[in-house]
Amino acid sequence: MHKPAGKGERCILLHAVTKEGGVNNAQLVFQAQRRTGDSHGAMDEENFSQWFRTQRRPNLPDNAVILMENAPYHNMLLEDRVPPFSSKKVMLQQGVPETNMPYDEHFIRAQLID
Repeated sequence: MHKPAGKGERCILLHAVTKEGGVNNAQLVFQAQRRTGDSHGAMDEENFSQWFRTQRRPNLPDNAVILMENAPYHNMLLEDRVPPFSSKKVMLQQGVPETNMPYDEHFIRAQLID
């Protein structure tokens, strides 16, 4: 049956695959709650993170390499994380208090990273 693009129900399917096939217990399928033009609008960080932590990561072999597309829910900055080392000095200074590490406001980037 032919249906116009963007019409009807949408399902989201997440799975992990190795050269041997699908990874046991790593599949997640659910009906999209939001009607959007594509599946990316129906997926979010919460669903992806929970699946990744509880189903994908625990069931992959230790030497697995994980490849992901650049979907917005694959790239999120967690507020309780120290900023990346490539960040500007001011961003590194903001991340240091969360680590409870002492620092001087006159430290250079290299000292903040250390």
